[in-house]
Amino acid sequence: MNGGTYWFGVVYKLTPSKPTWTETVLHSFAGGADGKYPYSNLLFDSQGNLYGTASEGGGSCDCGAIFKLTNSGGTWTESIAHGFDGTDGFVPYGEVIWDAAGNLYGTTSASGDFCNGHLSGCGNIYEFTP
Repeated sequence: MNGGTYWFGVVYKLTPSKPTWTETVLHSFAGGADGKYPYSNLLFDSQGNLYGTASEGGGSCDCGAIFKLTNSGGTWTESIAHGFDGTDGFVPYGEVIWDAAGNLYGTTSASGDFCNGHLSGCGNIYEFTP
């Protein structure tokens, strides 16, 4: 979780290369608005973009994010698809899944108004429509 340039995690690809595997770093998280500590599976959308979650960073309250990696000619570019602001949950952990309509679903480990110190601690289930 800390395998990156800034010690905030990476997204990587493993390619079979006899007799071992070759690792390619697709994105090294920088923290802050970029997100940090990715903590989920990765999902491809129908255009070949990758989506996942970072448990921190990504928004004004450091509450986590849904990130998107776009491939253009072998170069991957990361963007924040959604930064959690604390009122819509924070610290997204666990698996994310697509439905047939292309919506992304996942969970946060806590909820409440984090930035103002009002925590319920119960978490949320969210739906993200890209």
